[in-house]
Amino acid sequence: MDPGLVNVHAYRKSLIDYIKNSQSNDLTVQIDAVRKLIPKFSNQINVKVDRLFIKHFPKKLYEEFHSIIEKGINVDGYQEKKMLFVDVITFIFRNLSLVMDNQAQPFFELFLKCIKTDNSISICNPSSLFYAVHNCLLNEHNTILFINENGMYHFYNNFIDSNASLSHRFWEMCEFIYKLDRMKSSSLCRSKLTENVNQITYKFWSTGKEDYTRQFVIVFRMLHRLRLLDEFDFNVNHFYEIAVSIFIRWLSRNHASLTIVHLSKLWSAILNGSHNSFQIYNLEKLIFFAAIFSIDLSSKLRKLIRVSGVLKVTKNKKQRLYIIYFTLVAFPMINHDANPWLCHVLKELHNSLPFANQFLIIQYYIKSQVTLNMEISSHDREVFNGFFRRLVTYRSLKLHSSFISSLLFLELPDRSTFKGSGWESGIAKIRNFLYNLIWALSDDIYIHKLENEKKLFMYEDLKSQDLTIMNEDFMKSVFSGCRTHLQNDIQSQNLETRSENGEFEYHAHVLEWVVLSFNNSNCLNMNSLYNYMRFSNEYYAKTFKIQNDPNISDGDSVSNESKHTYISRKPQFEALLRWFVLIFELKFIFGDINSKFGNLNISDML
Repeated sequence: MDPGLVNVHAYRKSLIDYIKNSQSNDLTVQIDAVRKLIPKFSNQINVKVDRLFIKHFPKKLYEEFHSIIEKGINVDGYQEKKMLFVDVITFIFRNLSLVMDNQAQPFFELFLKCIKTDNSISICNPSSLFYAVHNCLLNEHNTILFINENGMYHFYNNFIDSNASLSHRFWEMCEFIYKLDRMKSSSLCRSKLTENVNQITYKFWSTGKEDYTRQFVIVFRMLHRLRLLDEFDFNVNHFYEIAVSIFIRWLSRNHASLTIVHLSKLWSAILNGSHNSFQIYNLEKLIFFAAIFSIDLSSKLRKLIRVSGVLKVTKNKKQRLYIIYFTLVAFPMINHDANPWLCHVLKELHNSLPFANQFLIIQYYIKSQVTLNMEISSHDREVFNGFFRRLVTYRSLKLHSSFISSLLFLELPDRSTFKGSGWESGIAKIRNFLYNLIWALSDDIYIHKLENEKKLFMYEDLKSQDLTIMNEDFMKSVFSGCRTHLQNDIQSQNLETRSENGEFEYHAHVLEWVVLSFNNSNCLNMNSLYNYMRFSNEYYAKTFKIQNDPNISDGDSVSNESKHTYISRKPQFEALLRWFVLIFELKFIFGDINSKFGNLNISDML
């Protein structure tokens, strides 16, 4: 007889026996019928057989599967029956023939209930189970059900936690499931999503296993992509604690930076969410956000360099840069022994930044260069010069130009510009800087802008949009700390002026007066500019008289002897520039135009 016919008859007999025995009232007979049929057809794709298997599946055995889920280990033969149930699921969904079948659907739903018992299940062929579950999830209804019921979390607890060799396939399946089409997001249950996130969170707290933080991030990435972060409740403080835990692990290993990039994106979405109440209110939080945002931006910039792309400063990137910038402002207050990695992370971002015709990038870049004590290359200086040539053509940005010029003056190594043959060019630069600064502070467009809008160009939306996540009291405390640090730093330095040149001393006195006036009243009158232009052409070899009262009237001038105060000490030009930079950042970037340092007496510090 033809062997093929023998096989056909054998398969037919197996089906007949299965159908017959499935009707038995004896549970043991039903179990035996299922166990015998599965291996005979496991390697075949036969839709008819698959449907017969479902149609005639033993009712008593199906009810027993329900019992092991409801009663757990109290059911006789619990483990064996649970393993059989997994074999049944693997068989039903070994191919796509029953994925959309209504009679097969209850088996998948029962499987989901089964794994929610969170008891580890031993299986003989894990690859086959993975394949079967993957097939099930091609049905979007099943995918939504799996997400709502936290299926991947429970799948991990049952099959992966005790079998690390399966982890790679598990994470692949995780990524697949949580890439749900945005059009299907309305089917997700918000309350269940909250419960799921809490489950993963508490499991992490109780076990400390890193895999749960990875699941946590994957779920939140889906919520972010589907724009659901504002539509379900979660504990943002728990999110922060888990994010810090992930970051600390990253620090110890210095790999998996992609997870940090994901965290950065998630935090941008959370911080700008309509229901967010989280604020950065201490140095610990500031350092954390500066770090993850720096790592994210560095990663983006490296990618752009590889493809010769251009960095687009979006709202989120702008916000991240200003948070990092504020970290540079707070740099003197940070315990760098406790955070030795911070400087490295910030320097990596600095070295990744390209130059573009964007004020924010240049402003941050120079601030970073000065704060982190990084040398400016000849190429960078060439780019700066080109940027300044464009910047000074905008009358409304003259003060911005002076601010960035101040940062660049601070970078000059050992003030070599003012030594030997470079003295004349150095004095010329100082004279030009003061001229531009006084002009900017007395410009009528600048004054009109402050009087009518209370804000400076380029910074109009910072407080209302980009810095709402920053706690105002915290920012004030940082500036108060910076003031104390600057005062102590200046007083601890050698107070001898770098040159006995009288003209240098004169310009330093003028800058002191400008800084004090800027701190107290934001602007100068136009007479100040005319007087400076007249007196700066004269050479002074001895102590100079300068107007030291920030409340001068418009009719007063630098030369008015009745208003002058003799300054016996020689102010340090660098210290004055540092004060100007700090006051500018306080008034226009992180505070408001009414912000100022009270009782500021620079002469007493110098």
